[in-house]
Amino acid sequence: MQQRKESLLSELHQWDVYKRLKSSAPHVEKKMDEADWEQLQQRLDNIYDQLTKRLLSHASFSETELRICYLLKINVPLVDIATILYKSKSAITQARKRMYQKFCGKSGSAEELDELIAQL
Repeated sequence: MQQRKESLLSELHQWDVYKRLKSSAPHVEKKMDEADWEQLQQRLDNIYDQLTKRLLSHASFSETELRICYLLKINVPLVDIATILYKSKSAITQARKRMYQKFCGKSGSAEELDELIAQL
């Protein structure tokens, strides 16, 4: 099972969209179309044991909230998440706080959500 996960992670890291999202080069466009989002969801669900289903079993997340989770899961920097989702950095931070509240039923910081997503 671990070997399969490592293989799937390797494939994810070779995916052109992943490379584009993780690039620190300023000229690289950080946009995703619907097909990219669907493929990212499928890849993460395969690697992380139905991640989407597990997220939705804890809270009713919107499509944008799920996308924030996906980007957090692959360690996309906050400023890039804001760019990709056409939101301000502060809007993403506030969304992460609300998502933690939804997920855990108590107030928490944006960073606590990040830690939670990393553990899933």
